[in-house]
Order: sequence, then C-alpha cells, then structure tokens
Amino acid sequence: MSASSKHAEGTKVTPHFSGAFWWANTDYIKKLPILYPLKSKYECEFWIGKGNPKVAELWHSGIHHQRKAYPESNYIGKLSTRYFIGKEEINTRI
Repeated sequence: MSASSKHAEGTKVTPHFSGAFWWANTDYIKKLPILYPLKSKYECEFWIGKGNPKVAELWHSGIHHQRKAYPESNYIGKLSTRYFIGKEEINTRI
C-alpha cells in the first residue's frame, strides 16, 4: 500500500494500492465500511485500506505497466530485495 508524499501539508493521505490486484481474507473484508454512498471517485480504491491491514508487496517492478512491457525474465527465479508484513521483514522467491 502506498500513500503519495505529494500532498498538501496537513492533508490526510489515504493508503491505497497502486494497481488493481490484492488479496484479502473474509474476516478483514467484514470489518470494512459499506461503500455506499460514494464520497469521491477514488473511494473504491481507498476502501481496501480502511481496516488497518497487514500488507506485503511481493514484487515491485518500478515501471508503469500500461506503458512498458515487463518480460518474465525480469522476475522469474529472482529474489526481491525486502518484503514486509506490518513491521516484520520476510524473504520469498518467485
């Protein structure tokens, strides 16, 4: 989850995923608020972060995937540098 550092001072920044892929279990989903009525067009993107989640980013490519190809050779069999679930660091191999 990310919260952009590019915001006005004093503005609350809502954590969100930069992309449309995430996993969650039903116990977490049940804790989230109802989405209706929507307060803004971004409310659906922010919804998944409203329950104080434990998150892990399993791979970060650092590129804009809608503009540039990202072949499997960039990630298959490679160990990503650092992953965190909450504050706990973990290691995984793809």
